[in-house]
Amino acid sequence: MSGGAARTSVVYDPASSLTAPSFLACDQLAPAVLIDLDPAGGTFSPAHAGGAAPGLSDALVALRGAGLVVLWATDLPVTLAPEVYRSLRASGLDAEGTDRLLLNRTNDERKELRKRAAARDYCIVAVAGDTRGDFAELYDYLRDPAAAAALEPRFGAGWFLVPPALAAN
Repeated sequence: MSGGAARTSVVYDPASSLTAPSFLACDQLAPAVLIDLDPAGGTFSPAHAGGAAPGLSDALVALRGAGLVVLWATDLPVTLAPEVYRSLRASGLDAEGTDRLLLNRTNDERKELRKRAAARDYCIVAVAGDTRGDFAELYDYLRDPAAAAALEPRFGAGWFLVPPALAAN
């Protein structure tokens, strides 16, 4: 991430086409990783949050030590921010309480819009989630998944399909 070369994030630019996708620019922004907390087909529940995925706490400590900001995304409303922070602290995923949350500010705000807003403040260099829709919401609407074939090289190269960060109790 050093060397002065122009950087792009791993946030899909919806103005681009599926056959020639592009990603949002972020030259001088602080680098960040985004982790989606919502399980496939549902919304994260702080009241039912269990333990952290094995190795994740140590990996996050290393990323923070390298200067990356950690962003947590969920479809929960901002009114539940204290509960989300408590879950992250209790699990050891954000023991210092320094990470940022991307929560709903209005009932109709989409996670994709919050991700793009965060990409104006941070260079999101990696996203971890458990469904393809966590990386680009267009996956949730495709009738033919093959239409997004040009996006597939991102998986393992900035987009990481992983188990949920916090297991459900």
